[in-house]
Amino acid sequence: MKDDVPEFKRQQQFSDSSDEEEEEESKTRIDLPDSSRSSRKPPYADFYPHSETLISVPHNGVFAVAGSVVAVVSSHVVKLFNLAISESPLYALDLKDISPDHRSRKPTSLAFRNSRAHGEKIALLWIGTKDGHVFEVDLRSAVLVSSKMAAHAQAVTHIFSTGHTMVTMDDNGKALVFTPDDSQDFILSSAQARVVRVADKQDFVKLIAGRLWTSARESSSGTTTSSRGPIVRVYDVFTLGSSGRSLLPTEHVGTVTCGTMLPSNPGYVYLGHEGGTVTIWTLEGAQGAPECVDVVKVSTSDILCLAGVNDRLWGGSRAGHISAYDTSQKPWVMTNSWVAHKDVPVTHLSVDPWSITSVGKLCAVSVGRDEKMRFWDGLLAVSWIGQYGGLLVLWQPAELSLTEDYELMTREDEYSSYRDLRTLIVSWNVDANKPDALIGDPSNIDFLKEVLTSANSPDIISIGFQEVVDLENRKVTAKSVLLGNKTKAHDGTMSQKVSTSYKKWYDHLVLSVRLAHPGTPYHVIHSENLVGLFSCIFVKASERTSIKDTHLNVIKRGMRGNFGNKVRMPAPCISLILRTPRVLSSVDSLLTTPRCASSIATWRQASIRFASGAGMLLRSWKNAPCFQNKVISIHVPSSTEGTEQWFSTTRSFS
Repeated sequence: MKDDVPEFKRQQQFSDSSDEEEEEESKTRIDLPDSSRSSRKPPYADFYPHSETLISVPHNGVFAVAGSVVAVVSSHVVKLFNLAISESPLYALDLKDISPDHRSRKPTSLAFRNSRAHGEKIALLWIGTKDGHVFEVDLRSAVLVSSKMAAHAQAVTHIFSTGHTMVTMDDNGKALVFTPDDSQDFILSSAQARVVRVADKQDFVKLIAGRLWTSARESSSGTTTSSRGPIVRVYDVFTLGSSGRSLLPTEHVGTVTCGTMLPSNPGYVYLGHEGGTVTIWTLEGAQGAPECVDVVKVSTSDILCLAGVNDRLWGGSRAGHISAYDTSQKPWVMTNSWVAHKDVPVTHLSVDPWSITSVGKLCAVSVGRDEKMRFWDGLLAVSWIGQYGGLLVLWQPAELSLTEDYELMTREDEYSSYRDLRTLIVSWNVDANKPDALIGDPSNIDFLKEVLTSANSPDIISIGFQEVVDLENRKVTAKSVLLGNKTKAHDGTMSQKVSTSYKKWYDHLVLSVRLAHPGTPYHVIHSENLVGLFSCIFVKASERTSIKDTHLNVIKRGMRGNFGNKVRMPAPCISLILRTPRVLSSVDSLLTTPRCASSIATWRQASIRFASGAGMLLRSWKNAPCFQNKVISIHVPSSTEGTEQWFSTTRSFS
């Protein structure tokens, strides 16, 4: 693959525009893809033991990727990497060394060959040179296996691999098709390749859906061959006696820069153009040839590369962004968009099918003008599993994506079953006392026993303490601040590196739960403390195996976000453990946005915290269709002697 980025051109300005041009422009679809719910998270791919980020692809460089094996041309040397073994190149192949009898020059094209003799594994690499030679190298030993000298009169600009067939091409329009027999592979040096003639000096050349698609840049002299250009030429290079077809899009679009097809929609080919348009071609047109059926405007900038990845159309831009489009809807929906190569054009984008057999993952490969190679998760798992656990925040800071767990949420009924759980939630202000200070007043001595036995065998017990330490004592407060990030062990239990108060209360809670429910063992799955605050979550032993990936979301609002603040401690404990319930935070006027109401209609239960206006909203919710048959846990603030307190109630709108 090569880095051939078209030069950026400003759109020409015409003082006089004809009615015909205005009518043609009005036909162009101006509805850009809907990006309102687009995820901005990069779908990083950590598929191999070693990273690809250290591999440099020089400007106008040539490279090939197959699973963990990467081949890159650097000057006149081909470097071979295996990311399953090392980040450093295993071999550096100089064609003058492996073929000393020939004065071979710079490699100009690369492709991996699928070989029956090697068990369909990545074992052979084809190298095309500037002198028109083609070499076949064994990757395991870096030894020249076979060669075909002077296969082309000019530089071999492209090598395509499809099945067990190889196609080489030069800039003069000569294509060689190497097809094996039904029973065995061919030997490069003795193989009789079939010659196919195509148009010469084509700027875009790619083998798509078993046909060779080519297109040349329109003449800049001011004369155009067609008002609907550019001309696209398609050749069936695998059928004897077939001739090429010259095709035109339905509207005038920019020069063809890239092309691909979607595995989920195999009957169509997508071509990217300068100016940000994509033309869609059906492979079975009215005359038996490909035919343009639609033109879609997807960007205000040029589309430099396209790749059909699973069921999404990926496109690379001049600004270094890669966007993934859902083409099944009209207008298209931009589901993902991220910075892949910062502030430089994305020059290459492709799918590596070998990654499926090597690691069981779908890997997409991009290269930018920054000379960096990046691997991406082709299945976009970042859109399926958000990094914030089960916490869904619809009103949130701009840096958080609006599509956390979106794909999982829309398909929740497909993989989830529901049952009721009994949860006991306890909150207690201990006024800086330790457990051994609970003497005198029976209400203090028996408080934990009474509340822990108030519920019959709860499945989850969540206990939150306030003012565990004396906040007026600067020494104690400072110690709590400094040790605040060392409060948990790896299993979620209390670490030994905490202040005495937290540790004593933790031990007292574990003992109290054991005494309150002697026949039912409980396990601590999470504990956390901020300055003066301490929470501990127990789960019944019989439910422990059903709870995985526990997370606690802490929003620090004290001292400019550096330390905890009492009134900002997250209250709903269920959202910290289970993925099924949904949490909505910082809501002032929920029903003003129709999209939010439709989202709430999919919830089975929710926990909601209000900042103000709770009474008015509750009255309006009673008749809201989206809240019918929902169990809502409401947290309402009230002011008592200037101190904000949170009261919890549960209401069922049925």
